[in-house]
Amino acid sequence: MKGFFSAEEMGKPDFCDECGLFRTCKTPKMSYTGNGKKKTLIIAEAPGEEEDLQGIQLIGQAGQLLRTCLKNLKLDLDNDFWKLNSVNCRPPKNRKPTKKEIQYCKPNVEKVIKELKPSFIWLMGGVAIDSFFLELFSGEQSISKWRRYLIPFHKYNCWVIPMYHPSYINRVKDPKLQMVFENDLQYAASCLNLERPVQIDYDSKVKKLTNFSEVMEELDKLNKAETMFFDYETSSLNPYNGNQKIWSVSFATNSEEAFAFPLHYPGAWGEVELFAIEKMWQAVLENPEVKKSAHHLKFEDKWGRGVLKTKTQGWEWCTMTTQHILDDRPETTGLKFQVFARYGILDYEKDVQKYLQETDENGWNLFSKCPLPKLLQYGGLDSLFGYQLLEAQKAEIKQKKVLQKGNSLFLEGLQTLCDIEENGIGANQEYYKQEYENLSNKIKSIELLLYKCPEAAIFKNHTGHQLNLKSTKDLNLLLYDLLNLIPTKFTDKGKNSVDFESLNLIQTDFTRNLIVYRKLLKTRDTYLAQFLREICPDGRIHPTFNLHFARTFRSSSNNPNFQNIPIRDSEAKKSCRMGLIPSKGNQIAEIDFASLEVRIMACHTNDPVLINYIYDKTTDMHRDQAIDILQLPASEITKELRFHTKNSIVFAFFYGSWYKPCAEGFWKAIKDLKTKSGVDIYAHLRNKGLDYYKVGNPLEPASPFEQHLQRIETKFWMKYKVTKEWTEYEENFYLRHGYVELKTGFRRGGYLRRNQITNTPVQGSAFHCLLWSLIELKKDLKKKNLKTKSIGQIHDSIVLDVVPNEAQEIAKMAREIMTVRLRETWDWITVPLDIEIEMTPVDGAWLAKDEYKED
Repeated sequence: MKGFFSAEEMGKPDFCDECGLFRTCKTPKMSYTGNGKKKTLIIAEAPGEEEDLQGIQLIGQAGQLLRTCLKNLKLDLDNDFWKLNSVNCRPPKNRKPTKKEIQYCKPNVEKVIKELKPSFIWLMGGVAIDSFFLELFSGEQSISKWRRYLIPFHKYNCWVIPMYHPSYINRVKDPKLQMVFENDLQYAASCLNLERPVQIDYDSKVKKLTNFSEVMEELDKLNKAETMFFDYETSSLNPYNGNQKIWSVSFATNSEEAFAFPLHYPGAWGEVELFAIEKMWQAVLENPEVKKSAHHLKFEDKWGRGVLKTKTQGWEWCTMTTQHILDDRPETTGLKFQVFARYGILDYEKDVQKYLQETDENGWNLFSKCPLPKLLQYGGLDSLFGYQLLEAQKAEIKQKKVLQKGNSLFLEGLQTLCDIEENGIGANQEYYKQEYENLSNKIKSIELLLYKCPEAAIFKNHTGHQLNLKSTKDLNLLLYDLLNLIPTKFTDKGKNSVDFESLNLIQTDFTRNLIVYRKLLKTRDTYLAQFLREICPDGRIHPTFNLHFARTFRSSSNNPNFQNIPIRDSEAKKSCRMGLIPSKGNQIAEIDFASLEVRIMACHTNDPVLINYIYDKTTDMHRDQAIDILQLPASEITKELRFHTKNSIVFAFFYGSWYKPCAEGFWKAIKDLKTKSGVDIYAHLRNKGLDYYKVGNPLEPASPFEQHLQRIETKFWMKYKVTKEWTEYEENFYLRHGYVELKTGFRRGGYLRRNQITNTPVQGSAFHCLLWSLIELKKDLKKKNLKTKSIGQIHDSIVLDVVPNEAQEIAKMAREIMTVRLRETWDWITVPLDIEIEMTPVDGAWLAKDEYKED
C-alpha cells in the first residue's frame, strides 16, 4: 500500500472529495460510537446497510454475533468499547473497500486514535489490518497471519490485537472458525488489564567492536560463557558456491547487550589479525560447553562449515524452528516479523536494506560496501533480539511441555540436515548444459510449428500482434472468442480454462503441440535451470532442507527443490535424474518406507481393515480400490494407476475430501495412462460409460464418472467405518481444544479445515519417523566409521551416496533402524513397518536405480 500519496499529502485533513463515497450513503463520514470504558477501540472494516441507515457501527448480524460473544465474557460492546470503521462511509452494495478508499480514510482513523488515546486497539478483519499498517507494510495483509498477536504499538502507546471480522464468521458458517473467533476474543479480553507498553532504547545496547584487542578480549570471555546467540552477515545464501565471505559476526550472552565485529569486511583487519580472530572464533564454535542458539540454526551452522571449515558444537536452540513449533503459520517465523509482533520494533534494517537487496555480477550482496557502523549495528540488533526471543520461547515451551519432545527432535534433525546439505549430491554439469540446449532446440522447433498453424494467423490478423504462447489471456481469446470453441472447464474465478485438461479435450494439432511445448518449458525452466544454477565449484548441488515452513511439520526443500524432481513423467524424469550422480566409484541408494502413511493411519485409527491390509501381504488396498474405480481386473492395474488411486482417491477420502473434487483430480492425474495391455484409460472408461464430461454439456454438475465415484465413496466409508469414527473424533478434539495434536510432540492450531485436521497427525508423524531414522543413521555411520553419506530426503525416503563394499551393511543397518528400533522407541507405532531399497550401479545416474537385493 505504499506509494499512493506522499507524507505531505497524508497530512491533509481528509480526502473525502477525492474519494466520493460520502455522496452515495445515508450516513456519510460516520464518526466513532461507544463509551470506551475499557479504553479499547475496535476498528472494523466499513459500514454495512444497517449501520449506514442508523449511523452506528456493528449493529447488523455481525454486530449481534460480536455482542453475544462479548456478553459471554462479561463485556458490553457499546459501553466498554469505542467502535470505528477503517472506511467511514458505506461502499455501494456493501462491496469491499478499495485500497485507495482505505488510504483516503486513513487520516480520519488516525485523528480518532489520537483523540481517544486507547490502551488497546482491536483490528477486526483484513481491511482494518490494511488500514492500520498502511505505511508500514506493502501489499495486502492477511488476517490469518496477524490474528492473536499482542503487538506493542509505540506510535500510539497502545497494544494492538488483530482478529477476524464477525461478518466473515457469519459468512463462512463453520463451527471450527467460530471456535477460533471466540477463542481469539477470549484471549483479547484477558489482556485488557495490561499496562501500556514501554518503549525501550535497543540501539544503545549494541557494542561495536572494531579494535583488535577488544575483539579478542570479548571472544575470550565468550569462550567461557554458558550460552550465546549469534548471527552472521554473509555475502550470499550459499556458502558452498565459490569463495564466499562472512562480512560480520554478532553475538549476545544475555538480553541486555550484544556485540558485533567485522570478520571478512574489506579493510577491517590485516592478515595476521584476521587469522587470530578466525582462530579465536573457531575455538568458540567448537567449544561444546558454550550452548549456542541462532535464528535459522542451519544457516549459521553451514556457513561455519563452508567458509570457516568448522563444525559448530553445542547447539541448544533454533528460534526460527521453535517459533514454527509454537505457531505453525510459516509467514510468522522470520526474526523481523517476531521483533515487530513481540516488541513493536519495525525496520531496524532500513539503513542496510539497499545493500542486502542489490547484488553484484557474482550474485553477492553489497554488504561489503555498507558503512561498517551500520552493518555492525544491524547485526548486533539481530543477536540482541534473537536472545530475547530465545528467552521468551524457552518460557513458552516450558509451559507447553508436550512440545518439548518435538522441539528436541527438530533440533537434532536440523543438525542432521546440515550434514546432508554439506554432503550435497553429485551433478553432471556438462550433461545438464547439453540437455538444456537440447530442450531449447525442441522448444524452438515446436514454437515454429505452432506459429505456422492457422490458429496463430487468425490471432495475428485479429489483434495485429503475434500470439504469446505463454499468455492465458491470448490463448483464451484465440480458443474461445476467435475459434468459438466450447470451454470444458473454468478457473476458480469463473474464467475459461486453458490448462492441460482443457487443451487435451480440444484435440487439434495446435493444442497437442501446445501441450508438448508447455511440458518442455516446465522441464527446462523449472527443473533443469535450478540444477544448473545451483551446481557449486565442487561439482555438487547442496539443496536446503527446511523444518520451518510446512504446517503439517514435514520438511520442505529449496535451491534446488530436491523434493520436487519429476518421477511420473518419463521424459522429464530422464532429463532431470540422468544428471544426478554418486561420488566417483559410489552408488546412489534410495531407502523408502513402504506405505508409511497407511501404517501411521492404522496406528492412529486402529481400523481392523487397515491393519489387515498391513499384515496380509497378499492384499493391496490401493490396487483393490483401483480395480473398483477403473472397472478393471487386477492384471490390468499398472503401477501408475495404483499410484494415482492412492494419492487422488484413497488419501483424499481419508483426509476429508469427497467424490466431486476427487473425480476432477483423479481424471486429470490419469491423463495419458494406459492399462497393462496398452488400452488408453480414458478410452476404457468412456467405453464403460464413465466419461468425466457429458457430451454437449461439460458443465453438468454430476457426470457419469462423478456419479460412479459417489457410489465408490459410500462403499469406501462403509468399509473403513472405524477410520471414519477416528476422523470425527479428531474434529471434535479440535473443536474442544483449538488444535490437533501429533504423537511426536507437535500441535497445529488456528483455523483448520476438515482435511487439515486429519492429514496433519498422519503426514507429520510419518515424516518424523523418517527424520528420527535419519538421525539414528547418522549416529550409526559415525559409530562404525563408515564412508557412506546421507545426501537427501524426500518425505518418506532417505537418499544415500553409498560406498559399494558397504552396501549390504547399510541395507541391514537401515532395516534395523527403520523397522525395529523406531518401533521400540515410539511405542505408539503398533503395526509392522517395512522399507524398500533401490540402488544405482556403480557410477550410475539416479535415473538408473533399481531394486536392491539384500542378503
